[in-house]
Amino acid sequence: MSDLELLQRRLERERSARKQAEALIEAKSRELFFVNEELRRLNENLEELVAERTAQLGERSAQLEESLSQISAILESISDGLLATDNDGLVVRTNRALERLFNVDEGALGRPVAPVLGAAFGDLFAAADEGELLRGGRVELELPLPGARIGKVTLRAILSLGPEPAAIGRLLLIRDITREKEIDQMKTDFISNVSHELRTPLTSVLGFAKIIRKRLTESVLPALPAADQRAQRAARQAADNVSIIVQEGERLTSLINDVLDIAKMEAGKIEWKREPLAIGEVIERAFTATRALFDQSGLEAVLEIEPGLPTVEADRDRLLQVLLNLISNAVKFSERGAVTGRTRLDPERGEIVVSIVDTGVGIAPDEVGAVFDKFRQVGETLTDKPKGTGLGLSICRQIVEHHRGRIWVESTLGEGSTFSFTLPLRDPRRLRTRTVDLPQLLARLESAAPLGGARSERPLVLVADDEPHIRGLLRQELEAAGYRVVEAEDGLSAIQRVKESHPDLVVLDVMMPKISGFDVAAVIKNDPVTMETPIVILSIVDDPVRGDNIGVDTYLAKPIQIDALLAEIRRLLERGASRRRVMIIDDERPTLEQLHRLLETRGHSVVAVWDAREGIARAKALKPDLIIVDQLVSDQHRLIQALEFEKELEHVLFLLVAEGSEGG
Repeated sequence: MSDLELLQRRLERERSARKQAEALIEAKSRELFFVNEELRRLNENLEELVAERTAQLGERSAQLEESLSQISAILESISDGLLATDNDGLVVRTNRALERLFNVDEGALGRPVAPVLGAAFGDLFAAADEGELLRGGRVELELPLPGARIGKVTLRAILSLGPEPAAIGRLLLIRDITREKEIDQMKTDFISNVSHELRTPLTSVLGFAKIIRKRLTESVLPALPAADQRAQRAARQAADNVSIIVQEGERLTSLINDVLDIAKMEAGKIEWKREPLAIGEVIERAFTATRALFDQSGLEAVLEIEPGLPTVEADRDRLLQVLLNLISNAVKFSERGAVTGRTRLDPERGEIVVSIVDTGVGIAPDEVGAVFDKFRQVGETLTDKPKGTGLGLSICRQIVEHHRGRIWVESTLGEGSTFSFTLPLRDPRRLRTRTVDLPQLLARLESAAPLGGARSERPLVLVADDEPHIRGLLRQELEAAGYRVVEAEDGLSAIQRVKESHPDLVVLDVMMPKISGFDVAAVIKNDPVTMETPIVILSIVDDPVRGDNIGVDTYLAKPIQIDALLAEIRRLLERGASRRRVMIIDDERPTLEQLHRLLETRGHSVVAVWDAREGIARAKALKPDLIIVDQLVSDQHRLIQALEFEKELEHVLFLLVAEGSEGG
């Protein structure tokens, strides 16, 4: 083949390859055109989407800015002070209310809490339980604010959003409750004044109603001819009606006492007398005091007291109030079965658990959580007659919580309820048991301090009260009991009558014109001529501690319980003028408390002191005839050595009480 032919074939191949390349280029160009069109379309869509998203973002940003502005305005406008910190404890936010309360400005940002609000708030942040705050808990308490004001403080954690919330700071809210406290005080004063005003006429109503009932049953009914059935029936009906007046008057008295109790507790005006107690003895006393309720209802009273229980620090009278309320409620709502008083030791929690178990109607599940609320009563008030004020259990809760205990109820409808409360144990290092031979100790005491001093056949009693009806009531009851009576209408007259008549005993009201009963008692007890005259305060004012400090022998509350008053007057007069003053010094109460009560009932004037240093000071001031002292306390404080060489105390007799024995 020639060179020309080879060249032609070669050209043909190149032409064919070029056509294929051109066809491929044309196809790729068409494909690229479509790709460019798609890209252009996607770009247009993207631009539209970006524009839309940008508009939405701008709108959301504006909404967020508006929300933040609203939140900020709300935080600035609230009356409660607000402070937020980060996890390092540095302030990141405050509001105007807080700035006004503490006189701070925006310079507080970035600083710790203590320099901004004060050391108490810094301590609050430091002491808060981080774990409890993370679980949604909070710390609430009252702290003083600048300007002698009071603030209610709430501290809680600021948690991040998400499946596992984490603390990103802390939030503090402070509300100025000074005005609320003032209003509460006004409310308490109002309730107290109204209750006192109610007690005065109620005393007369109850007293004279009891006199009428007594005269009817003892004098009128026996004197009526037995054949006169109509007169007999009318007299019995009158006696029954008067009994109803007495019962309702006593119920009204109980309601007034409940209202006063809750008001005083909320105002912090309750005088608490904490002392070492054997809880089993208190429960036994409560069941003994309610024996009449069990007799009337036919219920069985059961005591299950765990032996060897340690003592607790508590107010005896207030614990009795709790137990009496729980027991009476248990009896009230039980038609059959038993009411059980049960105690046990919980060593793990370091507390004693006291339970009152009944077999009564029980409490519905939806009412269990509200039984301790004020003015709350179990049952439907429109169909069930209310039984009381609904304050009893609320008072119980406040008393138990004051003792750092807990109170709760477990109940099954139709089967019964168990009300339980706890009392924390005393310091275990101070727990010890003492056995005292009380009869032998009393025998030694009686021989050392014999009673004596006979009174006249008809002792003279001075009655001082500004209410003439009360004086008339007391005169009738005292004269019927065989006493002579002289009256005084105010404090100045009472002092004058004491100087003129030299009464064997004085019954004093507290709220009297010119001079109060407390001041009258102080004058009598500070005069060497009259200082041994027994004084009974009979008043609507409930302040026995002040009476004790003055030297009042007995403090009774109005409305008058005549039987109790007459019993106290008889006891005080039987003591005679030569009664002995006895002081008990001991840091363990349960056993010697029995001696305390026994000595008082036998006519001695007893002062109990639970601190050795106070005992030394009180002994020097009171100059007792005899001092009973725990040997361990005496050894620890060299108490006898400190007293026996004191001038005017060299004739004092000391009786030592040792653990497991009695000494002298």
